[in-house]
Amino acid sequence: MVKPIKQKWQILRHVRRYGPSVRSEIAETLHFNKSVTSELVRRLLGRKVLVSRGMEPSGGGRPRERVGINPDSAVAIGVHLAMRHIRCALVNAGGEVVAEQSPEGFAAEMPVDEALDAVADSVSALKGRATGMPLAGVGIAVSGVIREGGHLTRGFPSGAQWNEVPLADMIANRCSLDATIVNDVHACALAEARFGGWGDIRSLVLLHLGDGIAAGFVLDGELYRGFTGNAGEIGHDIAAENGPLCYCGNRGCLESVASPRAMVAACRDAAERGVQTRVIAEAGGVENITFRHIAAAAPLGDRFAANLLDRAAQYIGRAAAALINAFEPQILLLSGPMAAQSADFVEAIRGWANRRALSALALTTLVDTARLTENAALLGVAETVLDGFFGDEARVTKTFLARSPAN
Repeated sequence: MVKPIKQKWQILRHVRRYGPSVRSEIAETLHFNKSVTSELVRRLLGRKVLVSRGMEPSGGGRPRERVGINPDSAVAIGVHLAMRHIRCALVNAGGEVVAEQSPEGFAAEMPVDEALDAVADSVSALKGRATGMPLAGVGIAVSGVIREGGHLTRGFPSGAQWNEVPLADMIANRCSLDATIVNDVHACALAEARFGGWGDIRSLVLLHLGDGIAAGFVLDGELYRGFTGNAGEIGHDIAAENGPLCYCGNRGCLESVASPRAMVAACRDAAERGVQTRVIAEAGGVENITFRHIAAAAPLGDRFAANLLDRAAQYIGRAAAALINAFEPQILLLSGPMAAQSADFVEAIRGWANRRALSALALTTLVDTARLTENAALLGVAETVLDGFFGDEARVTKTFLARSPAN
């Protein structure tokens, strides 16, 4: 027979995974007696681990109360370690930023020890703000390949000093907290699924479009990270056979033909060949060209910029179609600077994705832009830490369920 204390943990885990639920749904899913479930839920409400989330709309019968995890039942610290900034925030179980304390003056070339000392100072300050709320741990959202044991590998054009860094151990030792390393695109996908306001969705794919192109997956309501935590590196799928050489060593990778870096390189090459384009004037010189200038020139009638964007949209649209065919998500979201800076570019990608995906799947998949921007990685990585916390029976029992003999 399952003991009541274990049953209460199973109820918390259920509500954490599926969101606010009515008692009868919980009992049916967990195969518990309905009256036992009601009593256990009552106790969890009394301990303020669960809270009422209002009444379910009535279909003519008696209204049923929905219960959910109390947002203030636990908190986690999220860190977004990006190439241009470090941000740190204290996030509660409802996806709300309680406090933020971020180091200033970060640069990609900063020594690793110096950067992590700055992170530790910010995390320590946030720990002091978590009084009265269980602190589940710290999560670090990063771009790069994550090796076993929380090692970060960045074999990329910038940030070489972050190659083979035992990031999880370094943060844990400095901060005296359990540390989790998560790919930042994965973290953004989880945040969008749970806090993006998309309704009751169980499957979502997020396609990040920046200098790096990668995907994040939420499948059946859970973040899918892959065997080693590196799923979704579609930027290194071959998009153009015998195309430009990519820094990974292959030719024709999606990033090498459709990323901002690739388009800027194409613009500079065109300028050297004498191609007439407004992009140079928009940028104030060849050396200043960015994706923003290409996106600005295209709607002004610049044929070269428009063709460049359309070609990139074709490549990305095909990749999006492959993701739709493979995963059949309810939503496929486009995020990152390329999606944010050109609505026309997004529309072109959507068009190519719908044309190339299996028609039945294209009809059931919404292709849209991400809603969360600045806080997505922070919210998502904190959410992975909280998922781990609520999924750990021993920690939940110690924190919430073993406070008195009446368990």
